[in-house]
Amino acid sequence: MDSNNTLRICKSYKERFDKLTTLMEYPEFNVDYNFSKKYLKELSDIKPIVDLYNTYLEFSDEKDRDLIIQDINKELLKGRHDEYDGIVIEVYSKDKEAANFVLSSYFNYFKSNEYNVDLQKDKLIVFGASIYSLYKVEMGTHIYLNHKEAQVQVLVLPYKDVNDYTVSLRDLKVDYFHSSGAGGQNINKVETAVRMTHKETGIVVQCQDERSQLQNKQRALELISKKVQDYYAKKINDDISKIRKDKKLLQATVRVYDLTKNELFETRTQKKYNISDVFMDKLSEIDSEILVNGIK
Repeated sequence: MDSNNTLRICKSYKERFDKLTTLMEYPEFNVDYNFSKKYLKELSDIKPIVDLYNTYLEFSDEKDRDLIIQDINKELLKGRHDEYDGIVIEVYSKDKEAANFVLSSYFNYFKSNEYNVDLQKDKLIVFGASIYSLYKVEMGTHIYLNHKEAQVQVLVLPYKDVNDYTVSLRDLKVDYFHSSGAGGQNINKVETAVRMTHKETGIVVQCQDERSQLQNKQRALELISKKVQDYYAKKINDDISKIRKDKKLLQATVRVYDLTKNELFETRTQKKYNISDVFMDKLSEIDSEILVNGIK
C-alpha cells in the first residue's frame, strides 16, 4: 500500500480513537454494557494501528519511519480495510416518505456513533477510514411498509478527497542526470536534471529546464504530484462509474422495514430486529455478520 494512503488511514483511525476514548468519560460507559461494548470492541481493533502511528510520529529518521509503515501495513492486512476516506449513501424512491425514512435512519445511526456526517438533499456523506469495506453491503433494494409498500434504492459509493492527496519523496524513486540540449548534446557538467518515478503507480516525470538541481527537483515534484492526483481522481471516478453501472447490485432485497410493527427483517441473515435498535447500535454488527459469513 502507498505510504501516503497508509498515513491517511492512520490519521483517520487516530481521530476516531481519540473521539471514542472521550466516550469512556460518560457515566453510561460504566453502567450500560450494551452502550459500551461496541465502542470497546472498536477501540480494541484499531488500537494496534494507532499505537504504531504514534510511534511513527515520534521518529524523524526516514528509515525508521519506513520500517514502522511496513508494520502498520501488516496490521492493516489483518482487518477489513480500504483506501477510501468515507462513503456516499444515495437514496432513491418514488415514495418521498420512504426515502426520507431510510436516509434519516442512516443519518441518525452514523451521528449516534460519532461519525462526521454531511446530510444533503438525497444523499449522505460519511467521513471515516475503511468504512466503505464495512457498509457497502447496505447497497440494494430496501422495502418500506407503513400501511403501504414502497421500494427504496440505496446506493453506497466510496468517497475519497483527492484534493488532499500529496506526494512525498519517500513515495518516489529519484534519479539525477546531466541536462542535454538538442541532439543530446551535453549542456551541463553537473547532474541538474531530475527524473521521478512514483513507486505505487509507475508514473514518471523528468525535469531539466531549470538552472539548478533543486529547482528541477521542486518542479518535478509539482508535476508528479499533479499527475498522481489525477490518477487517483480517475481511479475513484472509474470505481464509482463501475458501481453505478452494475444494476445487479441494486436488485437484491437487503431488508424490509415494517413500521406498523417497528420491525426490521434482514433478508440475508433471515433475522428480525427492532428498527430503533438497529439504527442506534446494531447496524454495524449485522453488516459485519454478513461480510464475515459471506451471506448474500
